[in-house]
Amino acid sequence: VANAVYDGSSAVMLSGETAAGLHPVEAVRNMAEIAEFTEQHISYARRFRNADFQIKNTLDAISHATCAMAMDVNARCIVVCSITGITARMVSRFRCPSPIIGMTTDPKVYRKLALSWAVTPVLVEQYPSMEVLFYQASCVAKQYMDLQKGDNIVITGGRVTGQPGNTNFIKVETI
Repeated sequence: VANAVYDGSSAVMLSGETAAGLHPVEAVRNMAEIAEFTEQHISYARRFRNADFQIKNTLDAISHATCAMAMDVNARCIVVCSITGITARMVSRFRCPSPIIGMTTDPKVYRKLALSWAVTPVLVEQYPSMEVLFYQASCVAKQYMDLQKGDNIVITGGRVTGQPGNTNFIKVETI
């Protein structure tokens, strides 16, 4: 379990023998404790700064820049507004030390995001404008994170068109 966490796995699961054994609840509890302990001893900020990421397209660049910006402004969280969940998963893959809120309008995407590293999925209504998107992102961040006045959050996503594949903005919002 610890090696899987060190290797960057987003999720771990029990094998058939362990899951069907006499103590599956204890096995899951132990696995969770190992994963949490291991994660507490990894410097994700140092890993991020020292990594040599291959940026292949605009989504890679925006996802990477979102994480770098979150670290630079000491953001309490990143809010990713994503129809398909791809942007949230891309931000997650960089293992930024800031927790990620994955806002989506799709219940299927909401369930899939639960398996992405550091992502708290949130199901929301479709937003009619960018102003509503920013407002809703701030409200969701306040609801899920214990934010105080003056805390920074980083919001990323795309134009409000209802079409996937429009990720093109990063915004720092101060609560």
